[in-house]
Amino acid sequence: MPRALARTLLVSLTLAVGGPAFAAEPVFEFLDALRNDKQGVLAIEYLNQLKASNRVSPDLQEVFDLEMARNLQVAADETVNEGEAAKYRRDAQTAIDAFLKAHPDHSESGFAFDTYGNLSMDRGNQLSRQANVQKDATRKTQLFDEARKEYLAARPRFDEAVKRFRVRLDDADAEVKAALEQTKEKRGNTKFKRAAVNADQQRYIAENDWLNARFKLAMLDYYTAQTYPDAKNPDAAKALKAASAGLDQIFQGYREARPGVLAHFWHGMATKQLGDKLTAEDIFDEVIAKTPSGGQVDPTEITFYTEAVRQKLLLLSEKQKIDDIIGEGESYLKFQRMRTDPWYGVAVEVAKAYVAKGLKLPQGNERKKIMTEAVGTLREATKKQSGYHREATALLSKYAPEVGQEASANTFNEAVSVADIAMQSGDPKGAVESYLKALELAKKEKETDEHKARVEIVRYQLANARYSAQDYEGAYTDGLALAKGNKDAKVAPPSAVLAIQSALASFGTAQDKASAQQKLLDAVNYTVQTWPNRAEADDARIALGRLKAVQGDLAAAMQTFGAVNPASDRYPQALQMSAQAHWKLYVDGRRMGSKDAAVQEHRDTAVKQLEQSVKLLEEKPSLATQMPQVATEVPLLLAEIRLDEETSDQAIVLLTPLVTKLQADEAESLDLTGIRILVSAIRGYQQQKKAAEASTLGLVLLQKGQDIPPVNTVLAGVSQNLRSEYKLKAEEARKAGPENAAAQAMANQAKETLDAFLGKLAGREKLGLQEIIVLGDTAADTGDTELAKKLYNRALETARAGGNNPRLQSAVNRVQAQVIGLLRAEKKYDDALREVDLLIQSVPKALEPRVEKARILAGMADSEPDVAKWKASTDNWAQLRNMMQGMQKKPAEYYEAVYETARGLFEQSKLSSSQKEANDMKAQARQLLKATSALAPNLSGPDMVGRYDALMSELQ
Repeated sequence: MPRALARTLLVSLTLAVGGPAFAAEPVFEFLDALRNDKQGVLAIEYLNQLKASNRVSPDLQEVFDLEMARNLQVAADETVNEGEAAKYRRDAQTAIDAFLKAHPDHSESGFAFDTYGNLSMDRGNQLSRQANVQKDATRKTQLFDEARKEYLAARPRFDEAVKRFRVRLDDADAEVKAALEQTKEKRGNTKFKRAAVNADQQRYIAENDWLNARFKLAMLDYYTAQTYPDAKNPDAAKALKAASAGLDQIFQGYREARPGVLAHFWHGMATKQLGDKLTAEDIFDEVIAKTPSGGQVDPTEITFYTEAVRQKLLLLSEKQKIDDIIGEGESYLKFQRMRTDPWYGVAVEVAKAYVAKGLKLPQGNERKKIMTEAVGTLREATKKQSGYHREATALLSKYAPEVGQEASANTFNEAVSVADIAMQSGDPKGAVESYLKALELAKKEKETDEHKARVEIVRYQLANARYSAQDYEGAYTDGLALAKGNKDAKVAPPSAVLAIQSALASFGTAQDKASAQQKLLDAVNYTVQTWPNRAEADDARIALGRLKAVQGDLAAAMQTFGAVNPASDRYPQALQMSAQAHWKLYVDGRRMGSKDAAVQEHRDTAVKQLEQSVKLLEEKPSLATQMPQVATEVPLLLAEIRLDEETSDQAIVLLTPLVTKLQADEAESLDLTGIRILVSAIRGYQQQKKAAEASTLGLVLLQKGQDIPPVNTVLAGVSQNLRSEYKLKAEEARKAGPENAAAQAMANQAKETLDAFLGKLAGREKLGLQEIIVLGDTAADTGDTELAKKLYNRALETARAGGNNPRLQSAVNRVQAQVIGLLRAEKKYDDALREVDLLIQSVPKALEPRVEKARILAGMADSEPDVAKWKASTDNWAQLRNMMQGMQKKPAEYYEAVYETARGLFEQSKLSSSQKEANDMKAQARQLLKATSALAPNLSGPDMVGRYDALMSELQ
């Protein structure tokens, strides 16, 4: 059941009891109308315009912050952009705090607490929606937990709102009583009669506000119950019972009024989830019995009554009462002529009942008659787009042939619906066919002005479908023809833009570049000349700038982008495109080694333009909704530049909303933009040394990212984050001891995560040589010798396929040494020593084989300690230390050689028969460690520092 239905109840309650709270003030009336119409952004802009032009009345000035907060809350609830919604919520909270600080006991302060509660409740609903589409079980649980926290935070706010609205209601009751008494005393004086009527209206309004807050308080419990996927969870049942009690209290006080009946509907929903389906059925019957008829009935109200019918039919379906479904459903479909969304749901349930009944019958006239009824009902259900259209279309396609009918559309509206479904399903070619059929069928319809406008919309949708199907020539022709055919039509400017986009898309593959360019210029010039002051003219200018950029003339592109009016809604996009050109010029200059000040200026200009674009999008959030790609690209590019500067804190602030939105998306794969977002965020967290955050996003990138080199390079880096996390947890578990089960479990979990990540990443085909080696090293380090062998062999094959490149030969030497290291890890010392000697003979100047030989000798000495073996090991490490002593930048192996030399001396001292000789060896070992640590306190990293400290302690 969509939460939008619950929000509709609030509108219905308002309709039930009266007009806006400030009906005497046109400004307040306008703001209330915008809120009820879910136009929060427009209301915000209207308030800002009033403030900027000094047209804020004293009455509005007093509650300006409150009005702003209420509209910010509506805007936050309606936007699909998480970053945008978060900003709206922050701004709303700031405005509420300001209002309550200035007017803590204001008569309208109930709205402040009510709005405060809405912010948390709406956020909770948003998190619940994300959880419901989340496939990852851990993430789903986390999102539901966060939603419950938001509902918990909303409760005391709604509690306070209820109390304050109750005070207002009591005051309104007193005013009504006083007005009636005064009217009685003045014997019906007209002036006092009007005062009494006004007081009565204000009392209804106060009662409405009180009921709304009570309803929300009860719905918090209902929403909380939905955060428990297991319906049998005791906490879910407890929340549902609390919701039932709160909703029933509203119903008992208003049994014959719409607020009570609509609350009763949700009481039925809660009761149904509690498993008391018989009582739920009775409740839905009571709601259905109150369905209004005749006169002016609001569609939002009818939505509830029709949904109650659908819920009743679903309960009957569970009991397999097919004839009851058909009887009650058909009666309601004929009675209720207002076709709200649930009406089509009722039609689908009736059709399914006919199908179930027909399938039980043998082939014959009776079955055909029943199935014909089913098909006829399904055709009605597909005449208009609804939440049940796809199911109805699928059923129609399945069962229409059984009664000798075609499943294809027979009317203009049906054909349009089929085309719309095809577009939503990712089948633009199928949509083109259906839109063409719709236009043919349209010729049979009566040519009213409304129908003509509808046909123009379908022509635009056809051009758009052609564009999506990559039929750019057809999209260009249809779009430009529609734009020129009736320039005053609403679809004309966007049709011209579609033609421009089609011409630009086809330019890259066009054989005749001159002709392709001219087509684009024709569409651009027509658009700019016909609608010079509209946003579409700026779309045309931007497209022309993009053409110049594609042609490599970045200076001309930037000049064209600069021609866009700063007051235009497209200006943020023009800034973005110009910034991209400046950034490319900077990157190209840097690649060429240029240190010219002009090159740096390109970078500075790119940053300045992107920051300006971000600011404009934040100041006018509706632009982000109109241009979602721009709203994503601007902060993303700016974040990439910040990462290039290694100012990761600023980058992460920009990337976090993008990552949140991406994680909420249920798409199975990432597009290029999604990959860029995750790659950038991972880089940012790696710069901040936040391995856990980088690893979490790495898992998402591994699951959804393409098998391409840039992605694989980042994933190899993530494997190092996971490797570090595992080693940290393993060390913590070692220190905690085997009796600490929690520490051991965390170490095991880290190992399992790393192993799974390595296994999946190792299967990718587009891994580079360095990535393969990194993964092999990680596998070897964690004890997975089989995977390490496979990766090292793959690395050798990759390197040898690259020819006699010196850099590749160095990689081969290192990998061969690592392969020998696997023999050492298996304690096959004789085999390892034989292989490493052969490798040293073939590449006598390579360092890696010599380091590996020293490790083998140390392993042999550890395995079978004696003076000769330890001396051979120590001498080998000392020789290596001396080889690397002259290097300006010491490799990690240098600090290992010092450590192993000192350890060898210490082990020999233990076996020496001479105390003096033993003391001299230990002194020499201490001196080696102290001198090296003094010159390089950090050595090769924390792990090596720990090893030095431990050995030094033993040497004391």
